[in-house]
Amino acid sequence: MKNNRYYRNQIWITKVFLLLTIVACSFAGFEMFGIFWEQLLDRRPFAAIGQVAFFFIIALLTYGNFVYQFTRIGYFKRLLKHSPLSRAELEKIYKQDCPPLAVLVPSYKEELDVVRETLLSAALQDYPNRRVVLLIDDPPRPKSYADFEALQNMRALPNSLQKEFNEAAYPFIQAQKEYLERKLSHKSKPLKETERLIQLYKDIAFWFQNRVNSYNDPAIRKELPEHIRAFMRDFFFKEWDILHLERASELELLWAKGGADPERIEKEYNRLASLFSVNFSTFERKKYLNLSHLPNKAMNLNSYIALLGKRWKEREDSHGFFWKNPTIPIFF
Repeated sequence: MKNNRYYRNQIWITKVFLLLTIVACSFAGFEMFGIFWEQLLDRRPFAAIGQVAFFFIIALLTYGNFVYQFTRIGYFKRLLKHSPLSRAELEKIYKQDCPPLAVLVPSYKEELDVVRETLLSAALQDYPNRRVVLLIDDPPRPKSYADFEALQNMRALPNSLQKEFNEAAYPFIQAQKEYLERKLSHKSKPLKETERLIQLYKDIAFWFQNRVNSYNDPAIRKELPEHIRAFMRDFFFKEWDILHLERASELELLWAKGGADPERIEKEYNRLASLFSVNFSTFERKKYLNLSHLPNKAMNLNSYIALLGKRWKEREDSHGFFWKNPTIPIFF
């Protein structure tokens, strides 16, 4: 409601300034037309042409002003009509099968620490059945040792993150399996399950707290710019930490009332099991002969997107590697 009041106030303020602009333009137009008419009567054609040119310049500037103000009104009207889904609605994805999500991260000779933070932020999304693909666009055959070393480190990054996330995910996946076993054997009790969930959420919060603390150590990831370090610490991992502590507190209230309902319990176990369950991989389009090698980020993304949803096999001949769809012949 507070935001709605602000949006309405902004609409009215913009309308007032729009009216003032119309009045100002009317007076200015009247004045400029009067000068133009006097110049015609005095038979000064070049001065009149200059006045017309000046009028069109002012008209273009005024047009931009009107476009901005009408756009501003439309923007705040859309915000008034916007109603974000509740958390309960958003988390219905944990009660059913949902389509897979692929997060693509293009990279061309980027700093390793910056790419690492990007992959972390892409991986930690509140959505199950997801994977993160690092699209490495560096030349696959570097000409210098420095480029070769950087490329090798970039290729190894997703594997190191995969190992890290697998270790973090294991206790929560195991907890979900044990819950399902108790559910099938009718040994699941809402009060005890809620108690277990509280502890699991506190464990996750502790994991995020450790992440937050790691950003305070300048010796860790020295190449990371300070503004990125502060953002990831205060606006990413800290927010995740607070979110899971709040979820634990919410479950504690339910525990005091006898425990959460079975549907909520199952949803929470599914969410916990999927939080760190993400697949990391890399893709290098320049390695393949039948993909675009144009040097721009759009083709880096489009080359991978074109392969999605189809069955492909990697093949190699005397010329090099290429992707082949078993049902479609490839001609070079």
